[in-house]
Amino acid sequence: MSANQNPKAIHPVTADIEALHPDEVLFTAPQTEALIAELARLKPMDYEQRRERKAKALGVHVSVLDKAVEAQRPKSPDDASVDPFEAVEDWGECVDGADLLANIQAAILRFCVLPDHSAPLMAAWVLHAWAYDAADISPVLAFVSPEKRCGKTTALSVISALVPRPCTA
Repeated sequence: MSANQNPKAIHPVTADIEALHPDEVLFTAPQTEALIAELARLKPMDYEQRRERKAKALGVHVSVLDKAVEAQRPKSPDDASVDPFEAVEDWGECVDGADLLANIQAAILRFCVLPDHSAPLMAAWVLHAWAYDAADISPVLAFVSPEKRCGKTTALSVISALVPRPCTA
């Protein structure tokens, strides 16, 4: 490896091959990269059938080859790194905060029968959810009751419809 190369830019398999004695290297670094890219394009079953033979040819452990191939594979839309929430655009105009809180509270009360002061608290929490990035800490909203079938799920559904990124535990 030359002095001007970034060691993090080198593929793990390439780094392992460069550590070998020149007589032990069966493939050059560009050939190795091309082989890994080719293996990454294979269907999982086809790769499974070839992986041990290719790892042996490269002179690396199968687990190292598996990691290299996985890193080269394109990420699918089902991947966990994909954001499952819709992107929300800013409202183009200034919004009256008091009017907004009153409308949120009215929406909550339309579907839920709540104890005193619960609807304003829930409305404030919904508003906080939209401005989450502006706060250093965030309160947790919990729905608890000693009674079954008292509307906890309904309240949770209403809140989930009003917040930008609903996620229940």
